[in-house]
Formats: sequence, structure tokens, C-alpha cells
Amino acid sequence: MKEVNRQETPLFWVLVGFLFFTVLVLDRVTKASLSIPVLYIIPVVIGIYLLRDRKHFLWLSTIASVFTVVGFFLSYGEKTTVDVFDRGITIAAIWGSGLIAYKHIYFHEFQKGLELTFQTALDSAPHGILLTRLHGQVFFCNEAAIQMFGYIRADLIGANIHDIIPTIKEERVIAAASLRQQNFEGYKPIEKHEGEAIKVDGVRIPVEVALRTMSTQSGEMILVSLVDLSELKKFENELKASHHVLEEKNDELENLVHTLSHDLKSPLVSISGFAELIGTTMDDEEADLSEARHFLQRIQGNVGQMRALIDSLLDLSRLAKRKFDTEDVELEGLIRDVVNGMELEVGRCRASIDIEPLPLVDGNADSLRQVFSNLISNSLKYSRPGVPPKLSVGSLTHRSPDYSLISVQDNGRGIDPAYHDSVFQLFQRLDNEDVEGAGVGLAITKKIIERHKGKIWIDPEYSAGTRFFIELPKRQGVI
Repeated sequence: MKEVNRQETPLFWVLVGFLFFTVLVLDRVTKASLSIPVLYIIPVVIGIYLLRDRKHFLWLSTIASVFTVVGFFLSYGEKTTVDVFDRGITIAAIWGSGLIAYKHIYFHEFQKGLELTFQTALDSAPHGILLTRLHGQVFFCNEAAIQMFGYIRADLIGANIHDIIPTIKEERVIAAASLRQQNFEGYKPIEKHEGEAIKVDGVRIPVEVALRTMSTQSGEMILVSLVDLSELKKFENELKASHHVLEEKNDELENLVHTLSHDLKSPLVSISGFAELIGTTMDDEEADLSEARHFLQRIQGNVGQMRALIDSLLDLSRLAKRKFDTEDVELEGLIRDVVNGMELEVGRCRASIDIEPLPLVDGNADSLRQVFSNLISNSLKYSRPGVPPKLSVGSLTHRSPDYSLISVQDNGRGIDPAYHDSVFQLFQRLDNEDVEGAGVGLAITKKIIERHKGKIWIDPEYSAGTRFFIELPKRQGVI
């Protein structure tokens, strides 16, 4: 069913009819003249402005013309040629006034539609667009600009562009507009640069700014086009960080290949030498077989060294492939489980391990178990000769509210400060030939802590042994 115009009601037509008949009555009781018939124009113009379409313009103009003719014949007094001419002028005026009113409404509606289309088109643009006066007052903004700055439209309109984007210099804009006027250039780019924009909450964001001068009937204006570079800058920073990590990985890989070639070659050379000695011994019928057994033991020792190295590489490989889900981890209970699992080794060393109350952290329990297993195992292996190992694990106050600081200290041999950084590198061992190992444990420990977005380092001021500091993220919601 067709929707009826709110203004096109019986009451409206009653009102229009009343106006027409009122003029007709006046036309009847007065002497024919131009002043009364001209009143027929009033309901025509009123009706056109209220109903706003071509159909009613034609209907109202026709009705008014008919009433003008009828009024002429019903008017008081004798009719003359001048009266006929006046009525013709009146009818022409009715149609002319109606046409002018209709065209005025048409162009007004067309302008409103054009403005709405312009606003919709600019609101659909992915980048921010502002129109400002020459001195910076914003009088138009699209939806992207509103979202970019966090304002509501009413607050952004009327703001000064130089307060929002300080990198836009007013004097340069005015000078460029003046130069454009002198050269009669109607649409000229001023500049394009990267700068900073200030959001409604004071946060600064990187933007690309393009400015153009425009000359309109309202005066000089500036078209400001804005591109938010936040995501691009974030991507660039991530790319730089990834490049830095890649360089570190390449260096690490080069060191790994170099170390492996050396550490695998050494036992192979020894095995080859001892095998040759065994062969020489076996050729001598009078040779002592105990010497051959000694060579075999040395070969077994070198094979064990190679096996330890390969096992360490496998541990390193598993670390990279291990699924890494985090949860709330109770460190105190986890470390007690680690110590209980090393009961035989702890008893053999006559070690004492003190575990203080520890905080809950956000981490991967299996990985953290390996961290503290490596640290405690190292403390037991590198104890002072004849001195029972004494270990202490505790929690310290951290400067950051988002992290916990854990300390693991012992009374062992200690580590020379010159090696505090290098001990965390792959296959780096101190000169302790009496201690077995491939030099991978602390490297794995550091990688696990870094995977938790934490840090591990050695206290340079602790001289009674070795003290490790471990920084781990707190459990979510804990302060």
C-alpha cells in the first residue's frame, strides 16, 4: 500500500479550498481589479512548499487559474478589456510563481542530496579527511577522522587543526595559499609529511599528512588528508625486531656449527688413535692385554662424550618443538618435586636445600621444572671439594608489578664474572674437566626463561658461590 504524505491530508485540501473560496468571495464582492486575483497565488505557493512535488505544482496552478477565470465572471462591476488583460497577467503570475517555487524547492532538495552524497562518500573513505579554514578551524570531518582521533563529530568541528596535528605549521599554510592566489592556481598541494596527531585522550599516533589549498565561494580552505601509520610503524618495529632475532639466530647457528665440528671431531680423533693403538697391541703377541683394556675404556669414554653431546642437541631440538601453554604455576611445590626426584644425588653429596615460600607465576610447568632441575644439578656438580653443597631458593621484591624475582644461590665454586654472559651460550663450559657435561644446560635454561618473556642472570656481587636471578611473569590478576 502506498504511503500517504503526512502533509497530503483532507485537512490540507480543506485549507487550500478555503483559501481559494475566500479569494473567490473577495473577487465577487469587489470591483474587478488586479489586486484581488493576485491573491490566488498564495495557496499555490503554500501548497507547493508543503507538498514539494511536480504533480501538486500542476494541480494547484490549474485550480488557481480556473478560480481566477471564474472569479472574473463573478466579480462585481462592468468588465473591460483591461480587466481581461489583468486576469491573463494573473494566470501567468500564478504559473510563474508556482514554477519559481517548485524550482527553488527542487534545487534546495538537490543540494541537500548532493551534500548527503558528498558526506556519505567521504565517510566511506578509509582515511581521515578534514576541511579547515585558512587559520586552522575545522568545519568538516569524515567518519574515519572521528574514529582516528576519538572525538565525537560535534567536538571535532570547530577544533583547531594545529592543536590536533602540531606538525602542520600555520605560517607555511598561509604562505602557500597566498602563493596559490598570486599564481591563480585553484587546487594546489602544499606538502606531504609524516607527523604526529594527538587523540582526545592525549595519546600521540604517527600519521601521514597531505595538505591542499582550495578556493571556494566561502573563502580559502585547506583539505587535510590523514593516514594512520600506527599499524605500519608497529609492523616496521616488529620487522626490525625479527631481523635482529634472525641475525642472532644466524650467529648462534654459526657458533653451533663451529662448536659441533670441534666437539665431535675431538672424540673421533681420540677414538681413531686408541683404536690404532689397540691394533698395534694386538699384533704384538707378548703385549699386555691390560693396556688394550685401558685403550678400550678410553674409547668408551669418548663415545660417552659424543653421546652426551648428541643428547644435549636432542634436548635443544625438543625445546623448540615443545608445545608451550602457560598456566598458574606454584613454584614452591614444583621445586620440591624436582628436589625429591634428585634424592639420590642430593644424598650422595650430603647437600642441604632450603626452599622459601615462592609466588605463583604464569608459565609452563614442564619447562620451568627443567629450568630448576638444571640449576640445582649444576650447583651439586660444581660444589667445593670436601664442602657439602648448600642451596637456597627464595623470592625477592621486584621493581616491576608484573614480574616476580626468584633467586637460586649456592656455596659452590662460583663463576668468574668474566664468564657471567658466556656461560649461557651453547657448548660453553668452564675449565672443570672433573665435571661431566656438554655445556648446554644453562643455554637451554636461558631459552626457556626468554620464552616466558623473562630474564636470567648471575649476581655479580655475590662471592660466596653462585647466585642466579630469574625474572618470571606473575600469575594473571596478582599484584
